[in-house]
Amino acid sequence: MPKFEKDYNETDYQLIGSQVDAEFGLPGSYDYVRLIVYPTESITNIVRLEDNSPAVFYSTLETLPFNINVTPFFSGNLDTIEERVLGNTNLVINGNFRSGLQYWEDHSTDPYDIAEIDPASQALNLFSDGLIPEGDNPPSFCIFCTNSITNPINLKAGVEYRVQFEFSTDMAEDVYPTVSLKGTCGGANLIQSFTVENGVNTAIFVADGDYPDAVFQINNSVGEEINFLIDNIVVEEYTNVDLFNDFKTYYNDVDNSIYVKPNEIFNQYGLPEGNYKVQLDFLNQVKPSPNAHYEFIIKEISTSRKEVRVKLISQDIGKDDPIISELTNQFNDGTGGYAFKHFLNFGNGEHIPIMNYEFDDKTDGRFNQSIILKLYEPLSGIVPALSTITIEKEILTTQVEEVYYFSDVADVFFGDGLNPDPQENWINPDGENTFENYNELSSSIQNITLQNQISSSDYSYPNVKVNYNEFENHTHFGSAKIKLENFKSKVQKIQNYYGEISESLGTPNAINPFRDSGSVVQIRETLFDKINDEINSFTPYEKFLYFDGQSNSTASAPGVGKNYADSTPVTQQTDKGEAITLNQHDGFEVIYKFSDKRLDGLEGAIESDYVDLFTDKYKVHDKPFFNYSGSIYLSYLMKSMVTDIKGPLNNHNGQQIEGEPLPQGAFHSTDILNNSPTGSEYRRFIFKVSQSYWIPTGDDSGIGYDIDNIETWTAASNEYEILSGSVKTGSNQIFDSSGVYPLTVITESGNPLIGACMPAGELFRINYTSGSFAGEGDDGIIDDGFLSASYIADVKVSFNNPSEAQPFSQLYHTSSTAWVDWFNNAVTQSEQFDTDNINSFENNLPLYIQESSDYGDFKDFLSLQGEQYDIIKNHIDSLGTLHERGYKEDNSPPESTYPLLLDNMGWQAINPFTGDLSETLGQALSSVTSIDKIKNDTWRKTLNNLLYIYKTKGTQNSVTALLNVYGYPSEVLKIQEFGGSTEEQNQIVLTNNPPTSTGVDIDLLRSSGSIGFTERKQKLYRYMLQNKPERTIRTKWWMDDANPNTIEFVYKHKKTTNTQTILESSGSGAETLWDLRLVPSTDGISSSFEFRLNNSETG
Repeated sequence: MPKFEKDYNETDYQLIGSQVDAEFGLPGSYDYVRLIVYPTESITNIVRLEDNSPAVFYSTLETLPFNINVTPFFSGNLDTIEERVLGNTNLVINGNFRSGLQYWEDHSTDPYDIAEIDPASQALNLFSDGLIPEGDNPPSFCIFCTNSITNPINLKAGVEYRVQFEFSTDMAEDVYPTVSLKGTCGGANLIQSFTVENGVNTAIFVADGDYPDAVFQINNSVGEEINFLIDNIVVEEYTNVDLFNDFKTYYNDVDNSIYVKPNEIFNQYGLPEGNYKVQLDFLNQVKPSPNAHYEFIIKEISTSRKEVRVKLISQDIGKDDPIISELTNQFNDGTGGYAFKHFLNFGNGEHIPIMNYEFDDKTDGRFNQSIILKLYEPLSGIVPALSTITIEKEILTTQVEEVYYFSDVADVFFGDGLNPDPQENWINPDGENTFENYNELSSSIQNITLQNQISSSDYSYPNVKVNYNEFENHTHFGSAKIKLENFKSKVQKIQNYYGEISESLGTPNAINPFRDSGSVVQIRETLFDKINDEINSFTPYEKFLYFDGQSNSTASAPGVGKNYADSTPVTQQTDKGEAITLNQHDGFEVIYKFSDKRLDGLEGAIESDYVDLFTDKYKVHDKPFFNYSGSIYLSYLMKSMVTDIKGPLNNHNGQQIEGEPLPQGAFHSTDILNNSPTGSEYRRFIFKVSQSYWIPTGDDSGIGYDIDNIETWTAASNEYEILSGSVKTGSNQIFDSSGVYPLTVITESGNPLIGACMPAGELFRINYTSGSFAGEGDDGIIDDGFLSASYIADVKVSFNNPSEAQPFSQLYHTSSTAWVDWFNNAVTQSEQFDTDNINSFENNLPLYIQESSDYGDFKDFLSLQGEQYDIIKNHIDSLGTLHERGYKEDNSPPESTYPLLLDNMGWQAINPFTGDLSETLGQALSSVTSIDKIKNDTWRKTLNNLLYIYKTKGTQNSVTALLNVYGYPSEVLKIQEFGGSTEEQNQIVLTNNPPTSTGVDIDLLRSSGSIGFTERKQKLYRYMLQNKPERTIRTKWWMDDANPNTIEFVYKHKKTTNTQTILESSGSGAETLWDLRLVPSTDGISSSFEFRLNNSETG
């Protein structure tokens, strides 16, 4: 018997058990059977046929041909769709009468005596119970024959038939029964005679006439007792060619059963002898029409591999596209919701059920939507992104049968066996990436960052966690002063190299002014290698001093600080052909090239009027700035012949948030270094910008402290006020009726608040006009007609002014005022610390050596040894940080230990973010927008909150905490809690008594007794009329087939002494038919509605 394979476990199957198997093979349904053959030695790999195609076979009961998409079972090439034509079946089955059979005893006294056989019998024993044929007229038995002839065979003249008898018992050759096919039950008109042999006997005949009541009669001419069991009798219209199907699907029209014969398939395709697993799927492919396909492709896979983003190869899914409704109807299967009947087919026969689906119109916009599918199980690791798939509906439950096939073809071994796995329970916490070579991985990453990851530093210790703010935390045996002096010596050497690189930026190339000479490029590459070697020699303390840039502590050296630039720091509209990335160009790790000549291989100019350099790239209300109100600096190197570069905000189109305007006076910008670009050398540009807090003004301006009432947004407008100082609020309550602007206080929709609107809007809208100029093409040849290219390098976005730092450098120059002041102060503090440090090696020397100047080399050697012992002590001290729980790097465990610590608490540390290597590591070691940093921050928050998440498991609080850990608002998921008290509940909760709290209609939280209720908070949308004509809602009332008879609204009162008309029916004339007015009280605190009906005019 076959084994049924359900796609869900038993518990989950019960939850969705309302879905039942549908009826298979209805005409016009385009259902089909898929048969897959696996070798039992390697059950995950499909058997390959002689032509190396997979042993996947298809059949259908449809008589009309139709196509299905079978691409996933082949190469999955995006450019080729593999189709399979099915249909045109010539089988009409009338057989398999295993139950309800009857026999007819031929006695001379009662030749038509009918006796029923037990319907429950699994086989027909024709001569049991002592029925022994005797005499010259032995008994004969008529199959399918009754008194009323209810089960005859309908034969048609001239049609070729095949009859097949299957007996389960062996018989001696001399007792083979004879089978006669007759036109009627007990009739004399013989159509065909057959001799039944052991096993299976098949005969083919052509009917010589129409016989609607044909029956079989089995005779035994041997006068002795014999037994033989009939397992099956099949009669079918026969053809030896089934035009499109791979195999025959047999259908029993009596009990509507379906069956196939694997031995026919194995024999037809020459499979060798051996054990096989046969899987039968009864499917209906999701498709727009019988001969068209949805060409689905996996665009993105989540790190858990339980969610996939699917798109169509051949077309985009736009707003209101019919595809959305077509797919929704097929997924829901005529029900009100998803029917849980579909699964992904990715080419190995495995079923992964789809648990839910959603059309995503946010990620790529409403006119390029994708489908997000939630899967029941993780997608197999062998399925990469960009794989072609099909979506199938399971009509009947999958059946699997293990068989042994006897064949003349010799047995072969399938599969390669198990590969040795040197590691057990291996978990990759960083997700999965496709394979790339060294150059592909490293091309867009600074060498400093790359070398730090490959070889790290010769003195890099990832498990050391030290707070370097105080000397006693990291210096015990050595000298703090000598550490600082060694660091300064290394920095000066690095800055000398950067100085030589800066000199090379102004070296023109006489041969090609658009490309630096080979000698200059070689010099830069050599200098960058020397810088990398020097940085790789940093100790952990020196690395802190160099890269922190006083972002987290003033103990570090002053510099540019953290780099907030994106992993791709410029606006790259590659789809428009405006920009490309050049790796290892002009001696730099990465260069960004812009042009108004298309750079994507197409001819001609770009379609845009502007070439965008940083447009729409950095917005202060987005990450990583989060409404920061301080100064933000952008610096970069540029080589270009363009002279009309505009920025950092060349127009106010960028002064918007979600399409709503922002105050122009809130944006401030300063050009710190704005050179005239040239095509012969790289020049530096530095811009300083900021966005401010602001509030709407009051009644004097007519705004009424409501942001939505502001109409004039210019810098000179009096309808808003820019806030300065540390207090980010005004003295009056403000409103945001639009609900768009980011406020310092979160309130219910439209409620007043004491606060302000936080900084929002674009920071650097820098571009230049696309025009026709002479320039260089992609091949390096200068030609006319287009401005060739602009090259940008060394992009930094920081909170510190980079003017005192050299190009590509992280720190301020050692000759700058900021550096000198910091270093002198640090040296003074270190000298005092060294004097007081009783643990240092030098302080434990004999006094005459300490005070003598003749032992300098010996003291330096001791300081060197002391620093090595300090690092060992730091390792030991770091073990104690494993138990620390904090939200900052200096009060939490080492980041490399997070997966281990979480695993010990039963939590699998899966990286929830994906990206290539440059996005993971960032452009530089100082990058704050890298995925690696976000991952570690998320794990740190998880570690701090895991006990609470476990403690509240199964409640809304646990889900809310988990969402907060991952940075999502708690409202992103609507959770319902079920449960309650064991006490009898108070059934009288809603009473007519006055509320106990002012302003609350029904205060359930203050109710006494045992009660249960569900609280749901939702945003309340409202419409502000504001006495503006353009906000008046005009609709028809009982005219032009508009027949509304009710108007319902919720009113929220605002203090006013004005009488206001809320609704008015004007009719077709000049008179008002009726109106609804708001009549205020004398003090305006309350109002009442007044309905007035005109008694002289009619509508």
